[in-house]
Amino acid sequence: MPVPERAAHADGSAAPPASADREHEESVHPSLEIRTHTIRIEVLSDDGEIRLLVRPPQLEVAVDDGVEWDFRYHHGTDVIVKNVLIEFGRKKPVAKSKFSSKVPRGYRPHRHFTGQIRSSAAGSKFDYSVQVFDAGKRAVASAKGSIAVT
Repeated sequence: MPVPERAAHADGSAAPPASADREHEESVHPSLEIRTHTIRIEVLSDDGEIRLLVRPPQLEVAVDDGVEWDFRYHHGTDVIVKNVLIEFGRKKPVAKSKFSSKVPRGYRPHRHFTGQIRSSAAGSKFDYSVQVFDAGKRAVASAKGSIAVT
């Protein structure tokens, strides 16, 4: 693969290209074709009480799009909260109905991809609930949201 111009050094040697500079074949990376929508899950601590925000609370997506959950922990909640559970009701737009994510060590955001929205979900609205659990597996906060598939 040729070296991108911005990666070349003055002495003629080349730095390795960034991943964005590399060409990908569709057969090797079919997921690059998926349009992804992000739902941010923010876990906050306010006066000793854990609060949970889902942004946006209602999301509209198309068939074959994907949803990515973006988890953020504020004000030391990563110490209290140990697990986040996202659960759809009986109807679900993706293959799985539950998504569980453990809090990573140290303060850093992390993400979880659900997969593609199924074609059978077209024209429907799906409600989901988000719960956060402490080390004793006790729910300390919850929130609700919905995904509408067009």
